Formats: sequence, structure tokens, C-alpha cells
Amino acid sequence: MSEKKLRMQRPAKKRVSVPKKDYDAAKSAYAEYAKLQAELAAYEKNLVTLPDKPESETVNPEELAKKKRELEAEKKNAEDYAYKQTLLKEAETQKARYAVETGMIRALEDKGPVRTKIIEFYLQQFEGVCNARAAQFAPGYIFKFHPDNGVKIFVKTPTMQKRYYPLASCSNGEKVLASFILTDMVNQLTGSRLMFVDNLEAMDLEHMQGLRKLLETPEFTAEYDHIFLCGVNHLDVIKTFMGMKNAKFIKLQEIDSDAKTARIHHNIMLAATCR
Repeated sequence: MSEKKLRMQRPAKKRVSVPKKDYDAAKSAYAEYAKLQAELAAYEKNLVTLPDKPESETVNPEELAKKKRELEAEKKNAEDYAYKQTLLKEAETQKARYAVETGMIRALEDKGPVRTKIIEFYLQQFEGVCNARAAQFAPGYIFKFHPDNGVKIFVKTPTMQKRYYPLASCSNGEKVLASFILTDMVNQLTGSRLMFVDNLEAMDLEHMQGLRKLLETPEFTAEYDHIFLCGVNHLDVIKTFMGMKNAKFIKLQEIDSDAKTARIHHNIMLAATCR
């Protein structure tokens, strides 16, 4: 059946005539109804969750206030503890830094380990120079330098081999020999080419002979321009150094003016030209 025929078979709608005033009132009522329906749907969609029913329907406000204060105190205690732990970590960091910086300051002090080790290193070099020279003409002499308010010199001698003794406690002859070796060490380090040795007569014959042998060694004399040896004209001195090549004896006189009777001391100077 065609659509046209269907439309022809439908009963015609009956039109009702309503006054405009009533229509407007009905329209306004419908709009209000639609609004309420929308609000109700929104409320149903966003219902507020009700809190659980308390276990005890009778709640004591004072107990709740007390519990609240306890919780607040516990919270503050936890916050204070966390802050204290932070401060302790910072204190440990600062303490470690202080220890490092203090160690560095002490290490670099005048008598600290760093400076002491540097001094000890160079003193060992000086000892090596002295001991090498001593081995050439005075075997048995061993030098030791010790940093203590400056540098203190200790020495072993052929007659004192058990331990090191202060240089000041040695005999005059040992002091002359040690002074020669120390002066030679200074000359080697500074490049000085002059040597002065006094009080030759205080040395024993063996070391005098060793000294002459050293002075006649080309390797030794190559390091000097002039060497001056002074002493009283004892027989051992004259006998030992007489006849040295490129050496000249100079006789000196010293008058003791304090004595009632003038006494003349005959000294000699041996000037050795090394080149």
C-alpha cells in the first residue's frame, strides 16, 4: 500500500483551540518540570557518600579533643625527629670536612709531617754526599742529620760504632775531620771552589795521611781552585804534607801578648793550587 494511501486512511488530528494565556502557563510549567528533572538527574549522579556509622553512637567530645591533641603532639614529634635527623647528617658532613681541613693544616705546619718528610728527604741527600766522601779517606765515619729545631748532626766514628753520637761530643781531631767533610758537602751543593781547614794538628796520623791522599786525587782537586790547610808545625803535620805537588808552605807567627814573656807560636799554612 502506498504511503499516500496510508496518510489518507489515518484519522485527521483534532485541533483544539486553547487560549494563549493558558498555553503560556502550561509551557512555563513544563519548562520548570524539565529543569527539575535535570537537577534531579545531576543529584542522583553525584550523590554524597555518607560517613560510616560510628561504632558508638554516644561520642564524648572531650575524649575526641584529647585524642586530637595527642595526634597533633605525635605529629609534631615526628616532624621534630625528621628535622633532627637532617641536622645530624649536616653535622656529620661538617665534622668530616673539618677533620680533612684540620689534617691538611696540621700536615702543612712548620713541624707537620709534609714539611718534615721534605726536610728528611733532603737531609738524606746531604748524608749521602757526606758518607760517600768519608768512605774515600776516613772509613768508619758515618753521618746522620736529624731535624730538631734546625738540623742536628750525629756521627759514628771507627771507635764509636754502636750508635750515633752528637758531633759536639767528638774529639777535636774527629771534629776537624767532620768539619772538612761537611764543608766539602756544602761546596759540592753550592759550587764553591775554595776549601779552608784549620787545626790539622788535632787529627791523628792515619787521617792526615788519608786527607793528603784525597787532596792528591785528581777527581777531588778538579772540584776546587784552592785549598788552604792550617795548623801548628807539628812533626806529623810537616811529615805528612811536605812534598805535596802544587802545594806551598807558608810560615806564620802569632805572638801571645798576654804573657809576661812573649811566646812565639809557629804556625804553617799549606796553600794547594788545584789548577
